[in-house]
Amino acid sequence: MEEAQTARSEPPAEEQVESYGITLQKKYGVIVAATQGASTIKIGQKVVSNGRFKAPRGAWGLVVNIREPFKNCSTDILEVWWENARGPTAMKFKDLEFS
Repeated sequence: MEEAQTARSEPPAEEQVESYGITLQKKYGVIVAATQGASTIKIGQKVVSNGRFKAPRGAWGLVVNIREPFKNCSTDILEVWWENARGPTAMKFKDLEFS
């Protein structure tokens, strides 16, 4: 039993992972921020819709989760909860304006 516990390692306190053109910042294995180009977004950050997808232009939202992109999948990795919405919507960086 002791061998199994010692073989398990803790994730690093902070790390940056490059994945499909997006740099993910992790703390203890949990994604807390993402960067694509000059845009960086963090969990808990307020964003504004640019009207490209679902939410009307100018709508406010809150980033509630950032998912890790994976092969052959879209880059809708930002989960945003829009004002007056029932749940979060998966969005891309290009669908948002940052505040």
